[in-house]
Amino acid sequence: MVDFFNESFSGRAPAHAALNLSEEESSRTLPSSSAAKSLLALGAALVLVASVYGYFLVSFHNKAFERFSEASATARRAFELTSALGNLEHAEQRFAETGLNDEFVDVRRILHNTMLALTKILETEQNEDAKHLLGQLALRLDDHHNRMMNSKPDADGLRDRTLFDNAPIALLYQPLQNLSTLSRTTSDEAEADFKQTSTQMWFAIASVEVGLVIIGVALFIIHRRRVRGLAESRLALSGDNHRLRTAFDTQAVKLDRVETLFKSSLSASNMTMFIQDTQLAVSWIHNPKFGTANELIGRRDEQFMPLEASLQTVKTKMKVIESGIGTHLEYSYHHNGQIVDKWMQIDPIFEQGKVIGIIGVALDVTERRMREAKIEALASELVHRNQNLLAVVAATARRMIGTSHSLAEFEAGFSARLQAISRSFDLIVKKDWLGVPLDDLIRSQIAAVDSTLLDRVTLTGLTTLAEPATAEALGNAIYELTQNAMQHGAFSQPNGTVQIDWWVETDLFGSSQLFFVWYETDGTDHVPTISHRRFGLGMLEHTLPRALGGNASLVTYPGGIKWRMRCPWPDPVVQTREPVERLSV
Repeated sequence: MVDFFNESFSGRAPAHAALNLSEEESSRTLPSSSAAKSLLALGAALVLVASVYGYFLVSFHNKAFERFSEASATARRAFELTSALGNLEHAEQRFAETGLNDEFVDVRRILHNTMLALTKILETEQNEDAKHLLGQLALRLDDHHNRMMNSKPDADGLRDRTLFDNAPIALLYQPLQNLSTLSRTTSDEAEADFKQTSTQMWFAIASVEVGLVIIGVALFIIHRRRVRGLAESRLALSGDNHRLRTAFDTQAVKLDRVETLFKSSLSASNMTMFIQDTQLAVSWIHNPKFGTANELIGRRDEQFMPLEASLQTVKTKMKVIESGIGTHLEYSYHHNGQIVDKWMQIDPIFEQGKVIGIIGVALDVTERRMREAKIEALASELVHRNQNLLAVVAATARRMIGTSHSLAEFEAGFSARLQAISRSFDLIVKKDWLGVPLDDLIRSQIAAVDSTLLDRVTLTGLTTLAEPATAEALGNAIYELTQNAMQHGAFSQPNGTVQIDWWVETDLFGSSQLFFVWYETDGTDHVPTISHRRFGLGMLEHTLPRALGGNASLVTYPGGIKWRMRCPWPDPVVQTREPVERLSV
């Protein structure tokens, strides 16, 4: 054992000195790699930005194509209706010339078929403006139909030939002309957007290619520099071979001093070293944990170790003796009412090719295992929170792509919502994942939009800590409500105010439920109009409540809106009612 330690230690310091020498010589002869690393970072950033930008360009490119297709379909339907009205016009002219009942029947048949075709077109049309124009046409066709139904033949079977003079067929063409103009305008805009995104996509692809070329050049520079450094280090090591041989002799003189230092250091640590024969009787042991070294000489594991520990160590030690292959063992046992974790390295001792015993090192790793368990628990929580956060970000991006009309609108809205998520996450981290006070969450989100708005908000809630998932969802909801109030609601009027309340109740099944209410009024009697196609409303009524396993509703009344959400409350705390207070910065 002493010879082994002498060999391993004596060659360590000179080799380290030689390596330091080669590094110094390399630093004098080779240029710095900071420029190559900067070039590599630049190329990677260019590829990343161009890829993300290209992803959004594809989305807008597809939307432009869809708008173009819809406009073409609308134009085709307008043409079909124009042809049908042409047939109707000819039939009405024949009826005006003859007044015959057969001609009247022909007019009614053509009018009926035209109205059926218009009804089918209205069912498939997606554009709201086009629906409005088609609705105007439907009303005028209904007027024609009513005139026909009120017309009665005379005694000779003739009808009034001036039946349609007050509602000429020309009035029916006007909505179709407007529809054709709308489809042509939409088609031109979509085609322009299509061409613009096509051009931008080519620039994005070119940027990715340029970034890849930059990365390749940077990697080539770094590789060449490392190869050169290795070659020069090899030359330096060869030149220092003589100094290494001299150092080996010098280290032999220091061996006794090192061995003494080694034993002293081992005694101060929680490490135990031992030697046992093939019957596992202890022949040498240093720093034992069960008794003194003299007491344990000649004894086996089961004679001085706890039974739970000896059952694990004896089995592994016998395998090393039988196979002649060293191994390590991690085991645990109870001692003085506590769990002790140990790590043990076991190696065979050979003499003339036969195993005559084992040598081992045992290390107490209880504290390290406790630290690892804490780190794993924290890492697991962090991974869980990051997964939830990424899911929220992805859902926000998908919904905003569907509701944004331009890349600039998407970028502004998406950036603002990411900042809202970040503010909630910052509060969660500052509170060590233990819970976020709801009043702090409200202050943070509203003040981020405009800190002066806090003077117009009244808080009537409870002293409550929200767990991380609930805090994230409520933070996003408060941000959406604040932005809506700034643009369309209470904060857009000088006398508008907002009242926020929340409480926790226990339902009939013994489960705790959180109730959260946002109540705003703008000081007028006007009833707001809710657009169900807006992104924020979808988040408030569907996305955020579902993320918490609850439900929500948004209603309007004269002068304002009211948003109410209910969700399970996983970890309720003792709550006390606070007096009504004005929020301040």
